[in-house]
Amino acid sequence: MMLGILILTSAIIPPTDYQEVADRWEWQWSPDRADLITSVSLYRGPYQVEIVKPKGEKSKFRISLTDDGREVFSWPGHPHSVFSQDGNILYYADYWPDRTGCEIVARDLKAGKELWRTNLNGLGPIKHSGYSNRVSLEADHLLITVRGKESMGRYIEFLDPKTGKIVGHRIYEGPFRRNRKGEWLNRPVVK
Repeated sequence: MMLGILILTSAIIPPTDYQEVADRWEWQWSPDRADLITSVSLYRGPYQVEIVKPKGEKSKFRISLTDDGREVFSWPGHPHSVFSQDGNILYYADYWPDRTGCEIVARDLKAGKELWRTNLNGLGPIKHSGYSNRVSLEADHLLITVRGKESMGRYIEFLDPKTGKIVGHRIYEGPFRRNRKGEWLNRPVVK
């Protein structure tokens, strides 16, 4: 009887409207959450994390998850690379800190295959030089939360962890924002 009540109750609860959540979400930013060492420190998965800086490279790293010395998976990164693991699924941000834009990648570590790759909406295409881009990433079986802080603005994005579909997105107004046509307002003067 109790099982029937639980099933009936869960069927009545409507799904969360993550776009509505994004529209109401207040901006929060923690610079240390947009850092490779913090991602390594927060990692609770079953693998060892190894960071290798190839000879002659200034800020490019190879990030690897290993199991008893055997590489499970590795990907290119930098000092601001971020990742999170939920169960067998690794989620990581594929971006460069001096360029706009970011992709989130989901990889099944047990099956050894990429599940999906999603290009974030972020701020959209931006012409720039001397750019700064930082991303933080939190993931669990319910939701992936990405916060982006770029030279030209800030955003939050929610993704479905199973499909990579963007279910919520918000650009935060501040010193730089766009109108409904996507044209920049309050664009900074570059001297």
